[in-house]
Amino acid sequence: MKILDIIKELQKNLPYHTDLFSEKIIVKDASITGKTLTLALDPSQTISLAIQPKNKIFVSGIRLKNPITNVETNFYQDGTIEVTITTAEDHDVVRSNEIQFGEELYNIEVRGLTPAEYNGVFPLVYSPSSVPNRYQFKYKITSINDIQTINGFVIEPAMTANFFTGYHAVKTNNGLTLTYDLLDAVEQAPQYIPFVDPSSYILFDIRISGSIHYDVFSAFYSKQKKNNFWLCVVGNDMNVSKSYRNDSDVTQAVSAGSDPRQRHIQTFTLFVFAPLPQNTEDDSVSGRILYDKMQDLYPAIMKSIANSTLPTDYYEIPWSRVCAVNHGFVSYNNAVYVYQYTFEVSVDATYKDMKDRTYPSRAFRDLYARYLSQLPNNNDILAEFHLDLDES
Repeated sequence: MKILDIIKELQKNLPYHTDLFSEKIIVKDASITGKTLTLALDPSQTISLAIQPKNKIFVSGIRLKNPITNVETNFYQDGTIEVTITTAEDHDVVRSNEIQFGEELYNIEVRGLTPAEYNGVFPLVYSPSSVPNRYQFKYKITSINDIQTINGFVIEPAMTANFFTGYHAVKTNNGLTLTYDLLDAVEQAPQYIPFVDPSSYILFDIRISGSIHYDVFSAFYSKQKKNNFWLCVVGNDMNVSKSYRNDSDVTQAVSAGSDPRQRHIQTFTLFVFAPLPQNTEDDSVSGRILYDKMQDLYPAIMKSIANSTLPTDYYEIPWSRVCAVNHGFVSYNNAVYVYQYTFEVSVDATYKDMKDRTYPSRAFRDLYARYLSQLPNNNDILAEFHLDLDES
């Protein structure tokens, strides 16, 4: 397990769940030409000028407007209407009865239709026919009015618009507008239109790093001029599982037999350095606000690293899953609060990772047998067998 692999995993996943460890700029509007997306940035945030071409940015909140080409209605006696929407492009909606365990029910966001009760966020009809094909889906409303205009669109979830969001390399930036190129597949769907959610933003200067020891990074953090949140990954010592067959804390020995193995446990710690808020509230000075913020941060940390697979240097299990161990207080000096989240990966070391105690296979063997004589003054008898001789 290497620190760099953990850093990459956090840099890839954590911005989806929190903006604490980066600079943030609000996006006001977006337009697309070919496969180039142009973002209109908040002009009041001059920090945007720090973004240079080829820099990597993380984009969030820009979703997809899929134009509606047809609407069909089916009236029921209970006062509800089953609405069937047809979209111009593949809607990527999953049938409600096919939602996997643990996933939230699929909600559809519709805008631009008349009358207004056809617009809003709706769950799919819970039926195998809720999504007849990749261009149609069904939902229900309560109304007595039939559809009047179909000049609307479907706002698709962020997960289906990942060619708009996520990490991208900056093409141009003048502080007011920023551009980057999208996947080539976007050119094959010219009716895809970006929709800027009010909470849309870009992140840059991701502050996730690593160090050989907590004290080394703590010294670096103390010297920086800005009071920013930082996350530092530190690898800990590797331990071997204890033996539970003994009444002491003896280390588990390598198992005997044809499949020798031993459980190795490698832990690592994520240290979060949090500056004290610049106010005079009593609970701020005492650190209570920062403690609560660390509890709020824990779900984001879990969603970013727990259950991830990290590469190992072991033969039988080259990848191992991450699991949580603990989290808690590290230090506080009335200016900086440090909190830690510890995780571990465990893997079995097998005979391929240890000194080989087996004998190599041989194509042929010569056997020698010595027969000990029980008679006095009689020599032992030595018999030799050649297994590769042709006995015919």
